Amino acid sequence: MMKIQHITDKNSRGILFYITHLVQKLEGIDKGRIVELRNWREINFFKKYDIAHFHVANSTRFVLVTLPIFRSKVKVITIHDVIPRTKKIPIWFTRIIYRYLDLFLDEFIVHSEFAKGLLLQVAPFISIERISVIPIGCTIFERYDIKKLRREYGFSDDDIILLMAGFVKKAKGQLEVIKIFRDLNLRNAKLLVVGKAVDKESQIELRNLSDKSIIYVGFVDDRKFIHYIELSDILINYRLNSVGESSYPMAMAICAGKPVICSNIGSFSEIVKNAGLIVESTQDLKEAIIKFCSDEKIRKKLIKLAECERDKYSWANIAMKHLNLYKTLLEGGK
Repeated sequence: MMKIQHITDKNSRGILFYITHLVQKLEGIDKGRIVELRNWREINFFKKYDIAHFHVANSTRFVLVTLPIFRSKVKVITIHDVIPRTKKIPIWFTRIIYRYLDLFLDEFIVHSEFAKGLLLQVAPFISIERISVIPIGCTIFERYDIKKLRREYGFSDDDIILLMAGFVKKAKGQLEVIKIFRDLNLRNAKLLVVGKAVDKESQIELRNLSDKSIIYVGFVDDRKFIHYIELSDILINYRLNSVGESSYPMAMAICAGKPVICSNIGSFSEIVKNAGLIVESTQDLKEAIIKFCSDEKIRKKLIKLAECERDKYSWANIAMKHLNLYKTLLEGGK
């Protein structure tokens, strides 16, 4: 019987959401194993497991102080942010952290080939054979009534809804999307903006919207966010600059059968592949929006391609990739 424990900081909501789904699916694949989710402060260090799987991101790196004292045959870590998203942590200190991890871990997991390259760039002393790429897992949305959801949230069946999600900040590029969309003045098209405005310029822009085709709803709970994905036609993930290691909203959109318009940065094109339109500039973005909104055949084609891509992000597929990796590591492979 394989015994697996997943360790993180339960105060980190985003990471906890991810691990909870992963643990549930690992338990469901085969009842002949023990899979536990543990907060790093509540670990029984005297209980031995086959796999100790750590999860760290920008806000959870202090869980690593306990790494040396875990009693397990194999130690694995999923790095959700290879580069800390705060400028307060210098790159030389990040490199020291990876030196420390390299001493005690058997395997590193990242969410994209781009993130793998980034890790090797920051920590070239880590063997490439000890880095696995497992994409972000996501729930497959199959049974939902788009017409009912649109009525509930005040949209019509004829609306072409472009969703933009995430923290809104001028430096990230969302204001460029709003400006382009406003200038295009496309018939029946709506831009739905979901997420908190984090800088003053974005707050002013969104507070003073006069164009009724641009709807800003601010930060919403998980249930509403899922509904907004389901009732939309496409997700726009345009960024001026970003590390771009992964994107959960993009994965969620594809899992709902929604195509994506995204910048060609980081792992974005790797995530989207054929399930969307990749843009290099604001002119490309403008043309992509026009193309999607004006041609029903293109919309149907992209939606079909998104539906073909979504299975690779299913929790069943992601859990099986983890399980196969665990078995390989316990057998002394890799």
